[in-house]
Amino acid sequence: MPTSSRPTVDQVQLTRARQNNLGHQLVALAADFERRTLAAYAHLGFGDIRPAHGAVLRNLDQAGTRITILSRRAGVTHRAIAKLVDELEILGYVGRRPAREDGRVSLVCLTDRGRQLLSSSRTIIGDILKDYCKSCGAGRIEQLEHAMLRLIQGLELELPDTALQPVPGYTSAWHLGRLLAVLGKDYADRCGSLMHERGHSGIQTGHTAVLSHLSFGGMTQTELADHAGITRQAIGKQVKSLRRLGYVEVRNDSRDGRVRRVYFSPQGHRFLEDLLDSFADIETDYREAVGARQLGRLQRELQTVLDALNLQVPLRQPNGEKG
Repeated sequence: MPTSSRPTVDQVQLTRARQNNLGHQLVALAADFERRTLAAYAHLGFGDIRPAHGAVLRNLDQAGTRITILSRRAGVTHRAIAKLVDELEILGYVGRRPAREDGRVSLVCLTDRGRQLLSSSRTIIGDILKDYCKSCGAGRIEQLEHAMLRLIQGLELELPDTALQPVPGYTSAWHLGRLLAVLGKDYADRCGSLMHERGHSGIQTGHTAVLSHLSFGGMTQTELADHAGITRQAIGKQVKSLRRLGYVEVRNDSRDGRVRRVYFSPQGHRFLEDLLDSFADIETDYREAVGARQLGRLQRELQTVLDALNLQVPLRQPNGEKG
């Protein structure tokens, strides 16, 4: 519960926090990178690759990786990562083989088709980075990558020897796409942990289409779907779930009783206050890891790239894709 000395979040604060939050900015750029990658995959005959498969593919070592390690790196359960491995095995991208040091342990390894994907990925990623450099300037992308890598190293985050590296034109194994994946995951993990500690364990990733776009004045589900860039049906499911959890209410518009609008409930307002506190806590941790100047440089470089690419923050899914 909020204390009497704790200021209530208003719409101006909420809008500013949503637009300037490092986590939202990372998600917006990472989603654009992923969208471009998947479109290129489909064009080359790898259209069966889904975004979720990246949890396996980007965490595979070149010599193969145990499922327990994949699970830890991806930050998901053993069961969830095993299901993704099964899917990729059926699709022909990975296989399992006994580990040399212990035949009772199996390693997940790329198959011939997986290596074809690897080869194509290098070219695709190189092309995406070239497009970014044309839009933003090569120096700007390089500065952003350097700032992100500094923070990742300062936080002592794991950099797996992923099989999807390197790409043409990069001497380092770590380019923008990979850095976004690692740092974005760390931010999401920290935020999820802090919100769990503050009593919001029921919130799921899918709820963000509502929670990241709903205004204090209330919105219709059609307006929410338009802002989030997903279907009205998908928004409806999220609203129903959040109503059940107590974070939103649906009631008649005060000016037009025929219109039903979605509003934050008192619990939803507490959620927002706790969320902004979590954002501040994460920023404090990041500032301690690299210093205020370096963190500020990262945020400025990231915002400049987002502006050059005309990307909306918070993320809006393009072309009505389902979240």
